[in-house]
Amino acid sequence: MSISRISRPALSRILKNELKTPISCFIKFYSNSCPFCVNLKPFFHDVADKYQNEQNHFYAFNIADDPSVAKKLKFKGVPTIVYISTGQSPKVNVLKDPKEADEDLYYHPEDILEFVRSNLRDE
Repeated sequence: MSISRISRPALSRILKNELKTPISCFIKFYSNSCPFCVNLKPFFHDVADKYQNEQNHFYAFNIADDPSVAKKLKFKGVPTIVYISTGQSPKVNVLKDPKEADEDLYYHPEDILEFVRSNLRDE
C-alpha cells in the first residue's frame, strides 16, 4: 500500500471530526525543503506497508499547503508524525521530538515504530 498525500480540505474535515465513518490515521507532516523529511519518506512508507489496513490509514501532508496546521496541532516544525482518530472519542497524539535527533531521519526508527504500535486501532 502507498501513502496518499492528504488535501487541505480532507485534513480539515478530519480535524473537525466531520467524517461519516470514524477513521484512525497517521499523518507525516513534511516540507520538500527539509532533508530529514526527504530521508524519512522511505521509512514511513515501510511502516505504512506493514501496519496500514482498513482501520489504520497513513497519509502525508505538505506543511506549505497550510502552515497554520502546526499551531492547531501544537507542533513546531517538520518532520512531525501525528496520530488522529475520529468518531465518538476523537484523539490526537503528536510524536514527541527526540532528545537527540537521529542524524538521518530526525526521529529514531524505534520511536516511530513504538508510536505507531501504541496507537493502532484493532477494531
